[in-house]
Amino acid sequence: MVQGVWEPAVLAVPGDILGAAVHAGIGDRNGYFFVISLQIGLKFIEDVRSEWVLQHSRAQSAVHGFTSGTAEIYDEDHTLVAVATQTAMLRPVPSDPGATGA
Repeated sequence: MVQGVWEPAVLAVPGDILGAAVHAGIGDRNGYFFVISLQIGLKFIEDVRSEWVLQHSRAQSAVHGFTSGTAEIYDEDHTLVAVATQTAMLRPVPSDPGATGA
């Protein structure tokens, strides 16, 4: 943090939140899955000067083993500071802990 402003690249961490949005949409009726990021894009809108940020994520699609969505990132004052876009692969978690998938 330089003079109370977050380094913009740090917002990639809260921007990588698509898994929670996918799970909220489809639940665990199909079992659990890994969300493997393929692409994350960030648009920086304002400097972050607060101690924390809030993420609001949405999965626009989850089909054929892939998902895509967005995350809006806000500061403590509810100012939109960044928007993240993400594309990811969905892979099932084996129900048998000993399974290797091979």
